[in-house]
Amino acid sequence: MTDKSGIVVTGSTGRLGRRLRRLFETRAIQGIYLSSVRSTSSDHTIQVDLTDRAQMESTFAEYQPSAVIHLAALTGAECEIDQSRTRKINVESVRMLRELSLQFGVARFVLASTAGVYGDRYNAPVSENSSLELGSAYAKSKREAELVFEDSKTTNLGLSAIALRIFNIYGPGMTDSLVNRLAVATSENPVYLAGLDTFVRDYVHVDDVAEALLKASTVSIDSEFKVLNIGAGRPVSNRKLVESIGAKHYALEQERISYSCANIFEAKRVLGFAPRQRIRSAEVLGQI
Repeated sequence: MTDKSGIVVTGSTGRLGRRLRRLFETRAIQGIYLSSVRSTSSDHTIQVDLTDRAQMESTFAEYQPSAVIHLAALTGAECEIDQSRTRKINVESVRMLRELSLQFGVARFVLASTAGVYGDRYNAPVSENSSLELGSAYAKSKREAELVFEDSKTTNLGLSAIALRIFNIYGPGMTDSLVNRLAVATSENPVYLAGLDTFVRDYVHVDDVAEALLKASTVSIDSEFKVLNIGAGRPVSNRKLVESIGAKHYALEQERISYSCANIFEAKRVLGFAPRQRIRSAEVLGQI
């Protein structure tokens, strides 16, 4: 057995997971990288089935982690297509990982959650105690995953947890982001926008999210479970977005009123979170 110094990262071969690994390597932090995808390189990724308790118990027993950063999940349309599998992966695996964390003396569990739990009908930045609107199977599963910790009492058992409700991630590797898609759009393949002024989002750089995940794995907190918004804290309309990155290849479709932005006061207070404030084409493409 090893000393309790490594941090388990599930979903480590995903887009956010790869960026988090890059941060770990820069800081010389010991990561225990788990993925359901077989690695084709010698990057020390451990292939696991997160729903297989015996396999996960063996992994925890061997590596004795100090913390868990849980990124692995089904997302998007997959969640609507197979809600039973979504619950198994996005909720029940979290419950099992919590139990194993208690069993093996893990100190901190960090859950990557989503801003999707708030919906998009606000007209001002939302705080962590704002009312929720669970409009998708993905959002519902992430809220259930949060409740695994919110409804569980671990007083004096040594485990605490932080759920990060992450807003719209952009930057290197985040190819699904509207920011990234606008940056690489061409006249032959323009991006369709749901209006210029009525569609508003909070865009946060992937490296800022990785930094928040790392800080959340070690920072002291004053409760067993805490929820924090992770965004840039700035509402950006489609008009501001195309102006910021100089996007030229886009077309307008039916206008949609949609607003999603984070109040990040708590993340600043608890994590010292200080996100980047500008969106630039070079930054999107990973040149800076």
